[in-house]
Amino acid sequence: MKSKVITALQTDQAEQGGQVRNAKKVCKQKLVNLLNYVNFTNANVIVHLRHRKFNEVISITAKPQPCKGDMLKCFWNEPSKNIFASFDFLYFVIDGGLVMTTVQPEVQEITEEGIVFLLGEECAIEYARRKSVRRRSTGVKAEVLQNGVLFSGVLRDFSGVSFCIAIPEEAFASFRYLNPEEPVMFLLKKHHDILFSGEVRIINQRREDHSHMLIVEPTTCRINRYKNKEYRSSRHRIIPLPSMVFDHPFGGGSFSLEIEDLGGSGFSVEEHASEAVLFPGLILPEVEIVFASDFTIKCQAQVVYRKTRADGKNDYVRFGIAFLDMDNHDQIRLSAYLHHYSDNKSYVCNKVSQENLWRFFFESGFIYPEKYSSMEGRKENFRETYRRLYMDNAYIARHFIYQEKGAILGHMAMVRFYENAWLIHHHAASRAGNLRAGVAVLNQVGRYVNEFHSLRSTHMNYVICYYRENNKFPSRVFGGCAAALKNPKSCSLDSFAYHKFIKGYRISAQEEIELDNCRPSDIEELKRFYEHHSGGGMLKAFDLEPDLIHCEDLNREFEKIGFKRHRKLFSLRKKGHLKAVIMVNISDVGLNFSNLTNCLHFFAVDEEDLSYEDFEAAISRLSGDYEETEIPVLIYPTRFVVSANIHYEKLYTLWVLNVQALDQYFEFIDSLFARHHRENNEIKNTVSE
Repeated sequence: MKSKVITALQTDQAEQGGQVRNAKKVCKQKLVNLLNYVNFTNANVIVHLRHRKFNEVISITAKPQPCKGDMLKCFWNEPSKNIFASFDFLYFVIDGGLVMTTVQPEVQEITEEGIVFLLGEECAIEYARRKSVRRRSTGVKAEVLQNGVLFSGVLRDFSGVSFCIAIPEEAFASFRYLNPEEPVMFLLKKHHDILFSGEVRIINQRREDHSHMLIVEPTTCRINRYKNKEYRSSRHRIIPLPSMVFDHPFGGGSFSLEIEDLGGSGFSVEEHASEAVLFPGLILPEVEIVFASDFTIKCQAQVVYRKTRADGKNDYVRFGIAFLDMDNHDQIRLSAYLHHYSDNKSYVCNKVSQENLWRFFFESGFIYPEKYSSMEGRKENFRETYRRLYMDNAYIARHFIYQEKGAILGHMAMVRFYENAWLIHHHAASRAGNLRAGVAVLNQVGRYVNEFHSLRSTHMNYVICYYRENNKFPSRVFGGCAAALKNPKSCSLDSFAYHKFIKGYRISAQEEIELDNCRPSDIEELKRFYEHHSGGGMLKAFDLEPDLIHCEDLNREFEKIGFKRHRKLFSLRKKGHLKAVIMVNISDVGLNFSNLTNCLHFFAVDEEDLSYEDFEAAISRLSGDYEETEIPVLIYPTRFVVSANIHYEKLYTLWVLNVQALDQYFEFIDSLFARHHRENNEIKNTVSE
C-alpha cells in the first residue's frame, strides 16, 4: 500500500513537472537521527506550503530543534506574518545531497515563530533527486552581469556542475532585463578575494524565502590560466599517492583527494562525479600536498580543467590543477623531490659536503689558477658564504647538482640578484662527468625555470648569465640561442669590458664632472641610448627603470637571511650634460666567484668628450663603498674603452632570456644537442661564469 507522503509528493511533483523514482520509506528512528544531525550542522529543512485558493506552492526554510522521538519543533529563519491564514502545510524536505528526505508529519501548532510536528512511524521517504551533491555555502558574494545590468546576491549552495545564487527580492524588477537564453558573466568572491569568475548559463530560476534563486552552470570545462606551452612540465605518478588536502573556500568543509599525477606546475585529482566539489576556474587559496605526516607542501592553486570517465560501474571526474603561487622553501622542496624522482642522480638545493664541493670546483678546472689568485686572500669569506648558501638553503639562491655515489659530476647555480631576474652562474662539470653532467644540470635549471617562473613569489621574468667567448659550452648554448631566436626582446647579448680598478691611486680632480644620484630622466636617456645601440632585455633585467631607482625590496630579502645586497645608481655629468649612468652593486664576497655581483657597471651614454680621467675620477669617488682594494668595473659599450684608452683584462658577454620565450629556448636546446649527438663531438671545456 502506497504511503500518504509518497502520494502527496508525487502529486506535487507532477504538478511542477517533476517525478519521484525509487522512493523508499524511512523509519522513525532513522528520521530522528537525521533531524538531529541537521541541527548539529546548523542546517535547515525546507517547508513546503500550498495556497488554499490558488494552489501556489511556496518554500520556507526553518531550523529543526533537537528531537527525542515524537515531537519536532522548527523555527522559521525569517518571521512569517499572516502567511498561514492562506496556506496549508504540505511536507518538509531534508536535503541530503544526492538523497532527499521528504517528511509529512501531523502539524500540532503553527505560529509566526515556528511550527511543531508530531512524527509518525511512516511519515518519511527518501529518494534520489540529483546527480551530484549540493553543498551549502557561507559568506560568498555573487555578482551576475549581462548586457550592462549587474545583479548582486550570495551563493547559497553549489555542486561540481552548478551554482545556486540567492538574489534579494528588491532586485526582482530588474529581472525583466535578464535573458535566460544568453550566457552571463559570473563572479564569486569572499573577503574581497575572487574565488571564481567566468561565463555561465542559466538553467533554472525560482522564488524562495523572499529571494530569487538563479541556478547556473559553467559553459566550459577548461580555462587557460597561462598561455599554452609546447614544452610543459613533466608529470609523475608518485607511489604511494600523495594527497591534496584543503578547506573548500565556499565553506563546504574539508576534503582530501588522492593526487593522480604531479609536476612542477600542477597536478591532477579524481572525484566520484556525484560527489565532486571542484570545477574549472575555482581558486583554492590554500592547498596542502601531503606526502607523509612530516612532509607537506603548501600552495595556492586553481582548477583548470574537468574530464569525465567511466569504468562501467562508476562515473569519475578528473580535475587538472595549476599552481598559482608557492613559498620559495616549498618550491625548493617540491623541485628537489621531483628532480630526484625522475633521475636519482639529480639534486636540487641539497645539503652538500663542503669538502666535496670545493674539491669539485678545483678538479673540474672551474677555479683555475688566475681565478684562485684573486680569491686566495679572501678564501675564508668564500667558504663562509658557500656554507650558508648550501647548508642553510637560502631561498634567494638555487643550486643544481648531478651526483653519483657521493661524487659531484656537474654543478650549476643561480641567484635572484635583481627584482625579477635570476643570475645563472658557476656551471661546471668534472672531467669524468664531461658533457653528460654539464648538460644534465643545464636541463635541471631549464626545468626549474619552466615550472616555477609563473609563480608570483619566484620573481622571475628574466634569466641572465655572464660568460666569456672563449668558453665553448656557454658560447654554443647561450650565444647560439640568441642567434637562433633572432629577437633581442626575447633573447639578447651585450658585451662588457672587464676593468680592474685599484683603490689608492691618486686621481687628479676633474672639476668639470659632477656625480650625483640618478634621476628618472637619466634612466629614460639611458633607455633611449640602449634601445638604439642594442634593443635587448638588459635594462629591464637590471631593474634600470625610472620607477625602480629607489626600490629596496630585494635588499630587505637578502637582509632577512643574513646576506648583503645593495644597489645604488649615480649619474655622471660633464658641463651639465649626462655622460654615464653608474650602477654600484654591493654583495657578500663569493656570492659570485668572479665578483660580478660585487662590482660597478659603467654605462657610457654619451662618449663624446668623456675621458679616461673622467672615468677614473668617478670610479674613485664611488670606491669607498667597497672593502676590497681591487674593484671590478664592467664597462658598456665596449667601444668606450677603446675611445678613452681604458685598459681592460677581458670581455664578458651578458646573455638575457625573457622567460616568455622559453619554448623557443627549449626548441633550440633540443636541436643543438640532437645535432651534437649526430656529430659525436664532445665538448671538453664546460666551465662558464
